[in-house]
Formats: sequence, structure tokens, C-alpha cells
Amino acid sequence: MPDNVSTPVTLNVKATYGLYNDIIKVAVFSVPATTLSVSPTAVLPGQELTLNTGEFTRYDSNITVKIGNFDAAAPTGATADGAGQIKDLTVTVPTLDAGAYTVKLQVGDTVAIGSATVLGEIMFGDSPLPDALLPLGNNLVRVFHFNNATKAWSFYDPRPEFTDLNTLTELSPGQPYWILVRDNASVRLNLMTHNLT
Repeated sequence: MPDNVSTPVTLNVKATYGLYNDIIKVAVFSVPATTLSVSPTAVLPGQELTLNTGEFTRYDSNITVKIGNFDAAAPTGATADGAGQIKDLTVTVPTLDAGAYTVKLQVGDTVAIGSATVLGEIMFGDSPLPDALLPLGNNLVRVFHFNNATKAWSFYDPRPEFTDLNTLTELSPGQPYWILVRDNASVRLNLMTHNLT
């Protein structure tokens, strides 16, 4: 798009090719006046982005969303409202490498562009013990977890004599744990760095 064109605008693009430039293709695309609002601006893969924008054809449901070069499916039944706006459209971020990505929302032939940063700390599912804490090695003393719903404590102790007594068998993302160590350590668990004392 030329630098001196203001939005909103509909542009014709003409391409010629072939041995004698005798094959001609013409395409039309629109750029709306508003940019795409993306929230939050930083997100982990698997989390949701909320998109808001306007200046589309009213009631158009031909909606596609791309994050970088990857499709992010719009919810079934998503459509522009009577004012041609897209409000609170949520899409799930696909598994992507960390970095800044262009977010493209297209409704029919009209495109709105925004951006989001994908963070590198991918939260995996439940991690079995003792494998989840192998980076701690002999520095690990014990792990405790309190389940607030059941008001019950569970624990994991790596010593062989506790093999049949341990009640904590896996670590789950988003849960709080008290990890008792012998010495201060900076360690990566579940791809996130933790400073333990």
C-alpha cells in the first residue's frame, strides 16, 4: 500500500505475468480505518486473545483470523454486528515459538491488523514425580502441596524409605507447591526459572 494513502481505503492491485505479460490479474482489498485491538498483548500458547475492531460489512460472518502464518479459528457463529464491528471475539493461540506476531482479522475482503507477543514459557500438563524435579538432583529435600478444596496436604520425599508413603505423585500447572531444598538454587522447572531458597 502506498505510504500516502489514508484509511479507510479500497485498493485495486494489478499483476501481469506470462511470456509477454499478457496474463493480467486484478485483486481488490480493503483496509479499515480502525486498527485491531488485541488483548492481552502478551500470551502463552494455548491461551486466548480477545479481538475488537470495526469498519466491516454489517452482519458478515466470513471471518478468519491468523496469528503470524497460523490459523486461529474464530468461534462458530461469529459475525460482525449491525454497526460492522467485531466485539470480544476470542481465539486460542496455537503452539508457536516465542516472539512478536502479527494478528490479522479478515471479514470478507476487509482486513484489520494488530500484534501480540507469544511468550516462551509453555505450560505443559501434569508432570509425574520424580521426573518433574530431576533438575534439582540431590538438592531436593521434600515437596508439599495443600489442596484448598479438600483442605488436605500431600507430600513427596525422594528418599527410598518414603516410596510407598508419598501421597504427591505429580505436579500440575497453576498449583502452589512448597519445595524444600538443601541449598539456594535457580532452576528451570516446566520451562520456567524458579529461585528456590
